[in-house]
Amino acid sequence: MRSPSTPLPENQISAYQKNENGFSLLEVVVALAILAGGFLAVLNLFSGSVRSVDFSGQYLKAVTLANSKISELEIRGFQPDEYSGGFKNEENYRWEVDISPYESTLNEPSEGIQLQKILLKVLWEDRGQTRNVELATLSLNKNIYPVRDASLEQLFTGGAAPVS
Repeated sequence: MRSPSTPLPENQISAYQKNENGFSLLEVVVALAILAGGFLAVLNLFSGSVRSVDFSGQYLKAVTLANSKISELEIRGFQPDEYSGGFKNEENYRWEVDISPYESTLNEPSEGIQLQKILLKVLWEDRGQTRNVELATLSLNKNIYPVRDASLEQLFTGGAAPVS
């Protein structure tokens, strides 16, 4: 048995010191580089998802504005005063409408039926690019009116329709 005052041989001292020194500088630098790379990858995924949420929010707003504008045009019988313009309280978004005859076998000049295509575009700028949403619908040209149904007219004016 060795006494505490007996010096250790040279090869045992170096093995003992290797276990007590910890990590080398190179190992720490490599570990930090791997950790930084993983952190940057997660950060990139997070920023991409934030951009995606922002992008879908813009499209949702554009579709909502287009739907409200097409409803407004429908109330006016698709006879607009203007064919382009902006939205109130939405400076970044603008609209354009194109109303043209729709080629169809359903069109019957003798009956006065003429379909028209209404194409509404909502446009906005996003990071230097012009983005748009288009809504299209068909409508009868407002030159014809359906035949009046007396029982329906009475029902919608508050009276009860006769039972037949």
